[in-house]
Amino acid sequence: MITTKLTPKSLARTYNVQNRADPWDAVEDYQEYLDVAARHPDSGSSALASKLEMPRGRIRAWENGAKPDPARAVEVAEQRGWFEGVDSDEFAALNQLVAWILSGARSPRGPTSRISPSTTRPNRA
Repeated sequence: MITTKLTPKSLARTYNVQNRADPWDAVEDYQEYLDVAARHPDSGSSALASKLEMPRGRIRAWENGAKPDPARAVEVAEQRGWFEGVDSDEFAALNQLVAWILSGARSPRGPTSRISPSTTRPNRA
């Protein structure tokens, strides 16, 4: 059985976020912003930026409804129950296939990457 499991962190890390080495940092920053903004609902973007030690432009965009792509992906996956631990060979294989396909564009091997599914079918009694 393939043991690769979809987690919020592994999903976030499939994204390429400008000016960040780790896309998961964007999710953590956004979650921290939501937490601080909830505790200080009357604070503007400048005050929140100071509290969070983040650029005001980033906070202002979030105040206007923007959201980092990895954070949006994690939110959608949570809503759809994708992190709830589907423990089947089929789901694990599909998960790996999708990750492989989506990361293929960034593969150093480029278009020479190949996906070869097994030609044997499991015996379903």
